[in-house]
Formats: sequence, C-alpha cells, structure tokens
Amino acid sequence: MPRIITIDKTVIDELNKDNKELANFFNSLGSVNLSIINNPHLEMTEGEYLKLNEAGRRLCDDMKVRHMGNAKFYIDGLRLRSDNRMRYVEQVDPGAFKDIAPEHEATIAIAFGNELLTFDKKLAETYGRLTAPLGGRVVPELKNIPVSNKPINYFLARSNLGLQALNISPSTGGILPTPGYKRVIMDGKTTGWVTPDREGFITADGGPRTPGGARTTKNITATVGDPVRAPQESGPSAAGDAKVQSGVVVLQGINYVLSKINTPIQQRRFDEAWNRKKPFVDQQLDEDPQLGAMVYVYYSTYQAGEASAIDGGLAFQEVQVAFGFTPDDAQRAYNLKDHMGSAGQVQIGDQIWHKPKAPLDVRRLPVPDGTSVAGLATFVPGKEKLVRIRFRTSMGGGFDDRMFSRETLDVPKGMTPRFFYLWPPEKISYRDGNKISTQDIDWTISDEADESGAAIDATRKLQKGIPVVRLDSRVNPSTWFSDGATAAMVWPADNATANLFQKTPATADPSNYLAGLGYRLLRWVRPEFVRVLKDPVD
Repeated sequence: MPRIITIDKTVIDELNKDNKELANFFNSLGSVNLSIINNPHLEMTEGEYLKLNEAGRRLCDDMKVRHMGNAKFYIDGLRLRSDNRMRYVEQVDPGAFKDIAPEHEATIAIAFGNELLTFDKKLAETYGRLTAPLGGRVVPELKNIPVSNKPINYFLARSNLGLQALNISPSTGGILPTPGYKRVIMDGKTTGWVTPDREGFITADGGPRTPGGARTTKNITATVGDPVRAPQESGPSAAGDAKVQSGVVVLQGINYVLSKINTPIQQRRFDEAWNRKKPFVDQQLDEDPQLGAMVYVYYSTYQAGEASAIDGGLAFQEVQVAFGFTPDDAQRAYNLKDHMGSAGQVQIGDQIWHKPKAPLDVRRLPVPDGTSVAGLATFVPGKEKLVRIRFRTSMGGGFDDRMFSRETLDVPKGMTPRFFYLWPPEKISYRDGNKISTQDIDWTISDEADESGAAIDATRKLQKGIPVVRLDSRVNPSTWFSDGATAAMVWPADNATANLFQKTPATADPSNYLAGLGYRLLRWVRPEFVRVLKDPVD
C-alpha cells in the first residue's frame, strides 16, 4: 500500500534540531516508493507551512512537501462528515470527533484515512483514535524516534537529508543570497568560470584568491559579484571549444550516457554529486533486488555574458533518485515538479531507468494514489468479468464505463482469483501540461456484493456494503441503470491474479493523465460480481 504522510511544523522543527533518527526515517522512505527531494506523498496544511521561517519553508519545498491550500474546504468536510469513511467512524466511535482541538482540525482533515507524522502528543492521540476503525494511523516508526534536545542547525538539517547546502542566517533562519555563475577575468582576459556547488565554489588550488587570501598581486575582476579566484580547468579551455564527450552514470556496473553534460566543470560537479548518492543507491538495490531506480539529472540554462567566448548553455544543478518496482512506480514516487532554480531558468533533465534484478512480487506494489485497501474478495462463481473503464476530464470528467464494457476473464482451471477492493480517492490530481489539475471522484457504498460467509470485523458489520465508483454512464446509455452504473476498484492480491488481469486492458487514459499514479494494474468489477472474503484486511 502507498504511504501518504501528512506532517506538521513540529516535524520540520525536529529536522532543524539535527534529529538524525528522523532524517534517517525520511531517507529510508526511498526504498518504499517515496522520494525525499521531490515527493508528492508528503503533505502539510498551508497554515502549518506559513508558521515556518524561511529556512523551514525552503526545507519543505526541497523535500517537495505538498502544502495544501483552502483549509476551510477540508475543515468543512470534516465537520459535515462529507466522507463516507468519516460517517463510518462516527457510527463506530460516536465521541471520536468531539475531542478534536481547533488548532488540529485542518491537519486531521487533510490527513484523514492516511498516515500522520507529528511530535504533538495530543494531535497524535486524537488522530490515532479517529482512524483506528479504518487502518489509518500515526506513523508507527515515530515510537523509535526520540525528540531532539540539540540547538537549531539549518546546515545539518539539510546535510542529513542530502539536500543542497544554502547560505542561511543561524539567528533568523533567513536565506542569504548565493552568487550565481561568475566569469573570471585576469589581466583583462577570461580565464574560466566559477560555479556554485553544494560545498561552496569550484576554485583552483593556486593562483589568485578572494579578498582576505592574498596570494597574488594580479588584478582580478568578475562580471558578477565580488572578485573570485580562477577555477582549475581540465579538458578544453573556457575560451575555446566548449564541447566534450557526454557524461556517464555508472550504476551496478552498467554505464548510462548523459547527453547534456558538455563541459569539464559540469562533469566534475555531476561526478561529485553522484558520488555522494551512489553508495546509498547501490546499497538499496543490493538489499532489494526487486527494486529499480529512476535517476533524474537536472540542468538549468545560463547566459555567459557579452564578453564571453561561450554563448551560454546548460549547467548541471542536481541529481535525484527515486526507487520503484516499475518505471510507473518510480515516477509516482517522484512526480516530477518544477525544479528549484533561479527565476527564468528553464529546467531540462536526463532521465534513466535502471531495471530491477529480480521479478516483481505484486504484493509489494502499492495501490494507486489516494486509494487504500478496504477488503479482500473474489468473483461470484460464473461471474468472472471485469468492466472496461476510461478516465476523462471532459463532460464532467471522472471514470466512465466504455461501450461494450464487459470483459470476460479466461480463468485457468483450479485457480481462484483473489483481489482487494479499494477505498476510492476523493479526487485525482494529474499533470495537464505545465499545471496540476484535479478531478473529483464520485463514489458511494453498494450493498450488492455477496457478503455471505465473509470474515467481517464486528465494527464493519455496522455498515453493509463495499465502496464503488459512480460511473458517468450518461454518455454510454447502453449500461445506464436507474441509479447509475457503479464499479469497484480492484487490485490483484497475488501474482496469479495480476497475470490474469494483465491479459485485459488497463483503465483507458488517452491523455496519459494517470501516468505515475499507479493505475496500471487496477481493474474494475461490478459490485454484484464481487464475493467478499474478508473485511477489513489485516
């Protein structure tokens, strides 16, 4: 199952206090399909985000914590119990919602049904009670992460997470300017470039120094900022032919070519960044042969200036890695967003997929974004049929059953397909060009599934039925029922069922909006064809 974790200000405060155990927890998430640097699965309320100083907000941004706006919308939904799961919890534990402190409402509303990470004891206790009937929970690793009593250290906070070092005021948490690319001129001649790096600047061991380190009497000027030392050059000079061979990523003995590394300085910057990450990547892949790695290499464009022999080009910025069992799984863990950089810079990336060494066990593949497992089921005998569905954003949008929508499965003799039926998402966020759009999903509870003989928890018996998505059958009247057609979102519970499902089409997605959201193995079944085996699933 996917891990969608809501955090609050207390978590960022702990990271800034050099809480290495907490940083190690975030770093470890890479092996379970979360990317530390750019991660759509970490969320925070807009209010909590705005409580942070500039260094804290930048830390959130670089971890790609998604801060959710319009808190009133989520709070209203919590108070009105607009989610069927909220109404279910209220039936099971009528007093659960009465103990929510006002300052915790927005965080609980956004986290509801997923995991919460907080060092606020009262918030953790309240959320644990609310989500107990649903399997939602406070992050279990929290019990092994002690509270830090160290002073604030913004540099160590970023270093512990492997993030780019920044010039941060220790007293105010303000981010101070970092010089940009600088062309170095000595005695009126361009001798090279100095480029910002994670640890400062690339400079030569000999030759002129910046003010305070006088080693030479030569006149040094720079087109931008204060005087700087000349960089040590290798390969073609900056004043000559800037073209060199492409860079190379070496991973598990396989060489991958980077087409956009085209200067010695950029190659050196990439090598230094990659060498810091490579041991961790190798370790993860060695420890789990079913994992693959998606490597993202980011560049920015720069202008060299009027007097330079170079007309500008691409500058290496950073390399990031997302782990996954499939390319879609890794993309989902990473979810490419606009890369941090100076205003006006265009970000261009190399992307490399390193395949797993071993075949996938489907039980380890997380269910689609925004969904969670509700129960275990099989087909009603003789009704081994799926529904062909498409996702669209026009005409109201959502999921719709297709014309001639039923797909009969050819189940091998002696096999009993087993699948999980899922809690649907309230909405789907997808990339539409350069913007993020959302599509609301209309779902309900159906009592048409066969629950006779099922192992059902006592709390679950208070509300009969399974969650199903309402299909927009107005555009497909051949399957338009009086109350509208519905279908359960189902996910294979074992490899045999996964192989059976893959013989049929996945959810049709002509615009590729569902890419990276984990829908490739998901299928759809009419509720009357579902026989419940167990609810909830341990």
